[in-house]
Amino acid sequence: MQSTRKLLSLTIAALCLSTSVSAASIDTFADDFSDASLPKWASVENGQIAPATVTNEKLTSSNYSFTTINPAKFSVAQHFEASMEVDSAGTIYNPTIVIGFKDENSPYYTVRLKSGAYGKPSIYRHTDLYNDLGGTQVAATSDIAFDASTPHKLSVTVKDMEATISVDGTPYLEALLDLPHAGGQVGIYDFSLSNATTADNFVVKNTEVFTENFAGINGNGALRGYYEFTGDWTTGYRQLTALQAGDLILNESFVADGDHEVALAWKNTSGYAENSPSIIFRYTDANSPYYTAVIEDGQYNRAKLYLHADQSDSAGTMVAEQDIYTSGTASDELAVRINGNKVNILLNGAKVLSYTDTNGLTGTRAGIRYQTVNQSIITESFRFTK
Repeated sequence: MQSTRKLLSLTIAALCLSTSVSAASIDTFADDFSDASLPKWASVENGQIAPATVTNEKLTSSNYSFTTINPAKFSVAQHFEASMEVDSAGTIYNPTIVIGFKDENSPYYTVRLKSGAYGKPSIYRHTDLYNDLGGTQVAATSDIAFDASTPHKLSVTVKDMEATISVDGTPYLEALLDLPHAGGQVGIYDFSLSNATTADNFVVKNTEVFTENFAGINGNGALRGYYEFTGDWTTGYRQLTALQAGDLILNESFVADGDHEVALAWKNTSGYAENSPSIIFRYTDANSPYYTAVIEDGQYNRAKLYLHADQSDSAGTMVAEQDIYTSGTASDELAVRINGNKVNILLNGAKVLSYTDTNGLTGTRAGIRYQTVNQSIITESFRFTK
């Protein structure tokens, strides 16, 4: 392995991870285990599994212990990050993060960190709670040394059908999930059989922010669970290029309703006038109208906004334009900011074009379009924020 920072892109058999969260739901769950009664948790136990306990304000167990957040206290969204501080107490075992737990008879995953000289982050799939305590490894890095004498922060970020595992803030493992979510909870599973291993500072953050930096993807970056796509795409380290014209559309789990912003960063390595990648917004499906925002990058720069009758109408009708300045071969960021029926186009944070949508488009999906193919145009990141 050339670098411990390199992500592994893997497709794994998936399970249902989570449900949508209403506007009234809590965005963050946190427990430092200062209350030994664990009021925020729901333990599962039988002859094999013992209840988790709190010692010195840390969660521990002297047997198999399995506990999940009480659904009445917190609901997990489709896009979330779960993290905790784990301490193997000099052993190779750490408590694991549970994702996608529904009930004792349904599959779920555990996110793990093995400590020691031959350590590794990994994901295991369990067919059910009582008959598959060990689980089956479905994704892991190569061996990486993680000091067993010190605690580590283990975290997993879930974006619809993608999970990224990080240790101490560094991403190591990326796994692509292949089934839609239909509910689930997160929690902690400790199978170390030692009351010395501990978990602390467990935090779950629901998010309505999606960021894609195209890091660690091998092959066709369009083949991710959260995209529908046309065309042919390729990815390298932190970049996306098109091999032919086409679209990447975020799926229905990323609901671009209400006020929101969609942004992409790109670089024109040639410096010649070319269309940058376009931002697709107010998209419903292939048969409905939508908009694209595009920057003509080069000597004669313009910001343009197009209305398209449907997905086959790739040329569209220009409804607004404005002369602008771009940086040539440096990186630029194009953003579309929606406030009601007001559409603002921003370049590197500055507003360059405004438009009032009188067409009443209500599509709630966004994406990227490459209208022309030029491999000197590189997309570096894509961001969706509500």
